Amino acid sequence: MSEPSAEPMFLASALFARHGATGVFSLRHGGVSDAPFDTLNLGYGLGDADARVDANLRRFVDAAGVPWPHTARQCHGTTVLNCHGPGRAHEAEADILLSDDPGTAVGIRVADCVPMLLADPRHRRLAAIHAGWRGTAARAARHAVRAMQALGSRPGELLAVVGPAIGPCCYAVGDDTARELGYPHPPEAFRRTDGVIHADLALLNIGQLAACGIPEASIEHLNACTACHPDRLFSHRRDHGRTGRHLAVAAWAPAT
Repeated sequence: MSEPSAEPMFLASALFARHGATGVFSLRHGGVSDAPFDTLNLGYGLGDADARVDANLRRFVDAAGVPWPHTARQCHGTTVLNCHGPGRAHEAEADILLSDDPGTAVGIRVADCVPMLLADPRHRRLAAIHAGWRGTAARAARHAVRAMQALGSRPGELLAVVGPAIGPCCYAVGDDTARELGYPHPPEAFRRTDGVIHADLALLNIGQLAACGIPEASIEHLNACTACHPDRLFSHRRDHGRTGRHLAVAAWAPAT
């Protein structure tokens, strides 16, 4: 069993913190899993022992100071799961988890896909969004904003944080996938080099959030390419599927 590391366990959103919320994105340090899941693997069903994932999750939520989060079975879609009460792993399939219960945390798992967290400080609502290329093409970010609007949130008052994901430096896609993503628009999200198209999934999702009415100043991007940093981040593409998972969690800071 791997020994815990002194390296940071997560990245935290400064934007959320300024408004009484917590948004955290785990890194790969500080857990107990062995290679290739070393060390803070937060994904089940990958080949890592469940007991180690349990221990990693306990370490992570304790270090981040968040409640145990609600999670779901992610399927690269746009289904919304409304969450209330103590966190748990749902059997339901959903890639958008939403809560209007201030004591409830929501989370999604990634290892290249784009993790996004939304917060409504006025109504104390939260959402966690998982968007790979399929979720990006299906406008998962827009679905999440609309789900919050249906509860009474205003896009102009929402905060959004986009966490580490595979970057355009490493994300080459085929022509069919590029077309699904909207290629060649917006041009800043794509580049074609020697006949190969590279897509910027994070930028595409940031564009969707902005198009929904979230102000640019209210969108924070914790920009790091998962494939470029094997020392800090898991990457499904870089490691050919044999790797761990990160967890992105949104919660409200405890009342003082």
